[in-house]
Amino acid sequence: MSILGFDLGTGACKGVAFDSVGNILAKAEKGYDTYSPSPGWCELEPNEFINAIREVCLSIRAKIPNDEPIAVAFSSHGETIIPVGYDRKPVGPAYMNADNRAVVEVEELIKKIPAKRIYEITGTPPHPMYGLANILWVKAHEPERYEATDKFCPPEGFLMAMMGFEPVCNYSNCCRNMAFDIRKKEWSREILDAAGISVERMCKPVPSGQLVGQLDKEHAELFGLPEGISVVTGGFDHFSTSIGSGAIHKGMVSCSCGTYEGLTTLSDEPNSSDEAFDCCLNTFCHLDGKYSNFVYVPAGMGTKWMVNEVCAAERMKAEEQGKSVYQYLAEEVDKLPKTPTDIYFAPHLVGSCTPYNNPAARGVIYGITPYTTRPQLYKATYECIAYEYTQLCDLLDKMVGEFDLVRMSGGGARSEFALQLRCDNSGKTIECLETDEAPALGVAILAGVAVGVFDSLEEGLEKNVRIRTTVKPNIEITAKYADARKMYDTLYQSLAPVRDGWKL
Repeated sequence: MSILGFDLGTGACKGVAFDSVGNILAKAEKGYDTYSPSPGWCELEPNEFINAIREVCLSIRAKIPNDEPIAVAFSSHGETIIPVGYDRKPVGPAYMNADNRAVVEVEELIKKIPAKRIYEITGTPPHPMYGLANILWVKAHEPERYEATDKFCPPEGFLMAMMGFEPVCNYSNCCRNMAFDIRKKEWSREILDAAGISVERMCKPVPSGQLVGQLDKEHAELFGLPEGISVVTGGFDHFSTSIGSGAIHKGMVSCSCGTYEGLTTLSDEPNSSDEAFDCCLNTFCHLDGKYSNFVYVPAGMGTKWMVNEVCAAERMKAEEQGKSVYQYLAEEVDKLPKTPTDIYFAPHLVGSCTPYNNPAARGVIYGITPYTTRPQLYKATYECIAYEYTQLCDLLDKMVGEFDLVRMSGGGARSEFALQLRCDNSGKTIECLETDEAPALGVAILAGVAVGVFDSLEEGLEKNVRIRTTVKPNIEITAKYADARKMYDTLYQSLAPVRDGWKL
């Protein structure tokens, strides 16, 4: 018996087949390339999602031919929006979560309904990355496409439509649209009326972990899945990570280290205070009436750019030695002093997130000298991610409640020196999960509960979630980095005149 959990990311689709106690039976990954026709735009051909899922499914099934999966659920980024026509086919590109084109449309919307009011309803401060912003852009700039669209779907809603089901979408993904009432758990007519958009154009919101149906033969072949497999609603990727980490109780914090690095902790009620709004604390629906408090930074984009565009020589050396470029660079970093590099790389390649929420922010490197080396730049990248991480921890301490421990997963959690930098700067202990696939595990557990493999979520967590290692902060190093963290914050503030003059 196996259960499929998918992690549908910004740059790749990853599928994992788990048994009933969290062991990975098989997994596969397929990347896809976004494109940018104009500055600030980020698009993807929607069928790339389907093609990637199909390739991943066929690969996994070939590895476990005698153990066909009985259920599947999807973890996905939540802000992306895909227009789907009345024939249930896409009528335009996927407007991705890194798309910031709709600046003017958001500005026009908040003239009709104040930004603070949008935040009170949705738990998200207005920003052009959200689905509603791109719907408004399509309406203003591509009216024919807008009229041809039946539903504007988040990734899960799109997949449900392509699987032959009603295009439903789980609450947590709907929350990332900027038009969902997180208290009523329905689309906000107040916001949609201000936007001039009919609620009928939105997917039907449903809880996570809900059985949608079984795939018929035609749609099973399209996705490379077995006929009759049960399809279950999943969740926003950071929601899914919190489940896959077992961090579903107040005071527990999960962190997913991917393209976006986000920390999540639960509360009984959403915080819509002026203070929460000012620091851009995000809130979305979780399970059992709980709410996720979410803060994040586009960390993985910065490290990927640094490795791909700056460290080509190190990649070649790593290949010669039969190592990954990340392993090679980590070994080079280990030769450096255990002190700050005094180089600052703000990883805001697609704008800043918490607490500034500024789409005009850009990546900046400061502190280069004639003697700066690429390993120093690589270390500096993770130092600045650690500074951002510390700021996020401090915000959650202040806005939700103090905590001492974070459960961490994802590709960014594999680097020992990067983990230690986060610990040393934040003062927080980190527990690394046995699996790097927490989002996929989280939705697989939800699917297992829905089809009766587990009697409850608690049983699923008890059987599946395990800790691999614990990393504790070195207080002496924490003190050494105090001035560097202040300098990093000062750098961001000092760039305000440049950001104010930036045109997307």
